[in-house]
Amino acid sequence: MLKINLFEGIRSDLNRRLPLYWSDWKDGLRSKVLASTIFMFFCSILPSITFAADLSKSTQNNYGVVEVILSTALGGVIFAIFSGQPLVIMGVTGPVSIFSATVFDICQKLDVDFLPFMAWASIWATLFHIILAICNSCNFLKYVTKFSCEIFGCLIAVIYVMKAIQEIVSYFTGGPLAQALLSLMLAFGTFYVATSLASARKWTLFKKGIRGIIADYAAAFAIVLFTALPYLPKLTTLEIARLPVPSTFQTTTGRPWLVPFWELPLWAVFASIVPAIVLTVLFFFDHNVSSLLSQRPEFHLRKGPAFHYDFFILGICTLISGIIGIPAPNGLIPQAPLHVRSLSKIKRNGEKGIEFVDHVHEQRVSGLLQSLLIGLTLLPPILHVLGLIPRAVLAGLFLYMGLESFVDNTLANRVKLIFTDKKLTPPMWATVSVPYRVIVKFTVIQILLLALIFYITESPAAISFPVFILLLVPVKQYILPRFFEKSHLEVLDEPAVVLTSDDPVGSSTLRVNSNLGADIKMEALTSEDELKDKLSDTEITEEPSEPQGDGDKASTIRTRKHSKGSMDLEPHKD
Repeated sequence: MLKINLFEGIRSDLNRRLPLYWSDWKDGLRSKVLASTIFMFFCSILPSITFAADLSKSTQNNYGVVEVILSTALGGVIFAIFSGQPLVIMGVTGPVSIFSATVFDICQKLDVDFLPFMAWASIWATLFHIILAICNSCNFLKYVTKFSCEIFGCLIAVIYVMKAIQEIVSYFTGGPLAQALLSLMLAFGTFYVATSLASARKWTLFKKGIRGIIADYAAAFAIVLFTALPYLPKLTTLEIARLPVPSTFQTTTGRPWLVPFWELPLWAVFASIVPAIVLTVLFFFDHNVSSLLSQRPEFHLRKGPAFHYDFFILGICTLISGIIGIPAPNGLIPQAPLHVRSLSKIKRNGEKGIEFVDHVHEQRVSGLLQSLLIGLTLLPPILHVLGLIPRAVLAGLFLYMGLESFVDNTLANRVKLIFTDKKLTPPMWATVSVPYRVIVKFTVIQILLLALIFYITESPAAISFPVFILLLVPVKQYILPRFFEKSHLEVLDEPAVVLTSDDPVGSSTLRVNSNLGADIKMEALTSEDELKDKLSDTEITEEPSEPQGDGDKASTIRTRKHSKGSMDLEPHKD
């Protein structure tokens, strides 16, 4: 009979993270944390306002700028103080915007009030979150592999890029050409400057400390520069679109903050269970993938995850948001991994030119401060300042954040591999042990599934797209093995987390797979001759694979190839 150790996951997470709670605050007293705070403030507030503009239009002002900013700030403060993994950045995501707009359309057809209906959906979703957390449902993540994470990460990046493109295209539909060209310059100028300055650590100009400061404040500098540019004397006559912000702190429609959810008809209360299930599925995947991406092995985090406990806290955030009528926040992609990268101490191998993360400042201060700064933007004077920022600058930031998300995505790297000259491009380690045609087939399948899910988000069936994201798991488990050899899948894909079961009572601990990405990494090679030299000097090592669950009776031995020449490029793991 199946035995579920209730509260086991939450208890394990708390036992791991509570002893480190004080150090989470003490370790935040670093100059790097201040730079990260400012960077994440801009990376969170401006996308929030853009999504707010979309939601204001698609929900007829039920969700506006104030509601979205408050959701981002409130969710961030709660997670910074109470969560088990405070490096995750909270806010309103593109998928949540799509979900909310679709539910609003459904409410219009059902002739029910949107906010009370969403309040009950949030109440039901909170109940589902708590039940799933208590029943250790995050152990299901052991079936989630890089196959799904890569597709979902690319989906979020594509949404960001498409938002930027749609914004830029809108400048050329109906407006004067001069204003459109100025907006285009602001958008691409913001993107170019942010991208160029972010690579300052590779420069030979200035000292190392100065280069680090330039890279840390790249996005902030680009935003300030191109916000000020339209105020030059000869450009002030050109009217360009700016961020739509209110002048005072109140709900967009002037309604009371407490949603009268008790006035919803009984049939609608139970009908709201359907979107509640969809929202739970979305958050289960979206938030946990955000947490996974922010704890990638190359970051070498030391304090551990807290998947079960954090999902419980996420449920509380969902309840609060529904009751006061704001969109529900959850972990942001790409902001969460960008947050971790901004807190990273990056070193560079002088001979090979390889950058790697030496360590990360794991703390709660940057998450709390950036959330408080976001909350302060609701003060009338700061709202006025935000109203000065051109929408084109925001489009450039979206483009920067979206394309930046592709950098560390293995799917994006494999797509690049398909279209590059293998004689001039650093080959991926997977090409050593997996035939090229197999890599292409695996990548094409991921691209097709990504296109399908993105198409669904733009279709009338948009509310169902979280279900299709969840279906990526059985596709990997049951369909891909029919088309690929097991040894090839082991190289191309690995579990995102592992579930360790060491004691006889069946308790389990969920942790990020430390081997994730070890077989697929970019090597510092520039020619086929160098690759041949490496392949002629390899060693074969045997190591036990990670236990996959309680049902495994014995560990299996997996053979993996390691290039001696690449081992010295790997940072030491603590």
